[in-house]
Amino acid sequence: MASSQDTKSLFNLTEQLEDAKKQFATLKGDLNARYIAWRDAKIEKANVSEMSDHEAWLFDRSLGIGGSDIGALLSMSPYNTRYMLWQDKCHSVVEFEGNNFTKWGNKLEAVVAQNFSEEFNFQIIQSPPADSGMMIGSHWLRFNIDFDIPDTPCMGEVKTASGESKANWGVGITPQDFATHKKANTLNSLAIIDLEQCEFPLAYFCQMQYYLMMKNKRYCFLTALIGGNDERHYLIRGNSDFQDLIYYRATYFMFHHVIELHQPLKTPFEQLQEYIAYDHSGEVDVDENEGLKSKLIELMKVNTMYSDLGKTKKEMEDEIKMVIGEKTEIVECGETLANWNTQERVSIDKDALEDEHPELFEKYKKVQTLRVLRLKKKQLQEE
Repeated sequence: MASSQDTKSLFNLTEQLEDAKKQFATLKGDLNARYIAWRDAKIEKANVSEMSDHEAWLFDRSLGIGGSDIGALLSMSPYNTRYMLWQDKCHSVVEFEGNNFTKWGNKLEAVVAQNFSEEFNFQIIQSPPADSGMMIGSHWLRFNIDFDIPDTPCMGEVKTASGESKANWGVGITPQDFATHKKANTLNSLAIIDLEQCEFPLAYFCQMQYYLMMKNKRYCFLTALIGGNDERHYLIRGNSDFQDLIYYRATYFMFHHVIELHQPLKTPFEQLQEYIAYDHSGEVDVDENEGLKSKLIELMKVNTMYSDLGKTKKEMEDEIKMVIGEKTEIVECGETLANWNTQERVSIDKDALEDEHPELFEKYKKVQTLRVLRLKKKQLQEE
C-alpha cells in the first residue's frame, strides 16, 4: 500500500474533481426520490423494530455515507478500501466490534474534548456517543461530530491513537498559537487546507472536510491523544474544492454502487489475495505454451546468479568487518563511508510459546495463504 507521502504526491485535486463531476453527471433521475424509495424498502424488509439499539444503529449506518467512510472513498485509508466499504454497505459483512483500544478510545473522547475546552477557553457542546443512534444528515449523507463550538465558525473532532503511531502525527499547534493568530486575524495561515500540509493521517483530513461541509463551518479542530499522555491539536480549514470532490464521490458511490449494486473495482492487492485463496489444481503443458520452458530455464539461471551474488556479498562484508574490527566506522576526510554498529532484535520462540501457552498462541497466530513457485532443477537441466 502506498505511503502517505506517495499518496500526497500522486493526488491531483483538479483532476480528481473533474473525474468526479463526470461520474456524478451519469446519475439519472430525482436523487432524493430515488433514495427515499430505496431506503424505505430497505427499512420495511429489515424489520428494524426487532433489532437491538446497536443493531439498529449499524443498520442505519448502512443506509448512507458517514464521515469515517470518506477516507476509503478517496483511497486515503490504510485500513479500508472502496470494495470493502461496498461489502459493508451491501452485504452485511460483520461489523468490527472493537477491542480494548477502541473501547478506551471511545471512553476517553469526552475527557479529551473537555480538556480541549479548558486549554483553548472554548465553550463546547459534545455530541452523544456514536452508538447512541444519533446520526444527523440529509438522506444519504450522514454525520456525527464529536463537539460543536457554538457561536463560532469552529467545531471539533477527537481521535485517540497508540504510542506506536506517534510518528504519523506532527507537532500541531498550541493554545497560545491559536490565541496569537486569532488576535492578529491570521488564522488562515495557521490552518491546514490541503493534503500537502497534512501532518496527521490523511483519512482524518478527508473526514474533517466532510464534517465542515455538512456543518457549514469554516474551521475544525482535531485533537488527538497519543499513547494516553501526549495531546496534540491541529486546525483544519474548509476547502470548497475538496468538499465538492467528497460530495460527488460520496453521492456517486451511494447511488451507483450501493443502490444499483455495481461492485467497485478491487485494488490490485485485493485481487491478488483473492486469487491466492483459490484452491488451485491442474497442469499446464509446455508444448501448448511456446517459450514457457525456456523462461523456466532462464529463471533457474537467474536464481543461481542471485545465490552466487549473495555468497559474494557475504564474503565482501566479512572482509570489511575484519578491517573495522572493534571500531565502528570507515571514514574519509571526516565523512562516514560505512558503519558497523550493534543492534538488538527481539524475536519470539514460537515453538516454546505454543508448547507452554497453546491458548495464547492460538489466539494471536496469523495464518497466511501463499503460493510459492519452485523450479525442478534436475528436469530443467539443458541437454
